[in-house]
Amino acid sequence: MGLQPEGLFSVFVLCYYLTTMLAICLTSAISCAMSNAEAAGGLLATYVTTCMYFGGLYIVYDEIPPVWYEYSYTSFLRYAWGAFMNNHFEGDQTKIFMNSNGTAITILDFYGMEGDVMGNEWACLGFLFLLICIYSGFALAALGFVNHSAR
Repeated sequence: MGLQPEGLFSVFVLCYYLTTMLAICLTSAISCAMSNAEAAGGLLATYVTTCMYFGGLYIVYDEIPPVWYEYSYTSFLRYAWGAFMNNHFEGDQTKIFMNSNGTAITILDFYGMEGDVMGNEWACLGFLFLLICIYSGFALAALGFVNHSAR
């Protein structure tokens, strides 16, 4: 697969753990806000599917339509993908992809892993933690303010 031995296993484990915890918090938030399991399952499946498409793996960042590009910042899979990619391919100068001009580029360049956030695995992990806090807050707010009982 071309994974680099320099990649920290602790970053891999932390990213996996944070992504799993975030999925649990997201599921809790949606479940608490919806009135039944069918609605929660439908909304959760729809949101996670859109996160997969706009997270950077299926559609690379440069190819996301401008209307949807801002939405990609809400995708938790974007930050997990960024952390995994930077952890495993940082410093790898192997050029196996071609850009639109026909110039050879690295894996990180092809997937758009650049900038202060997407170019740094620790920033991506920080955004995952921030999203955990946000979704946990949504779940707590839904528990406190949404009433599904009928009188």
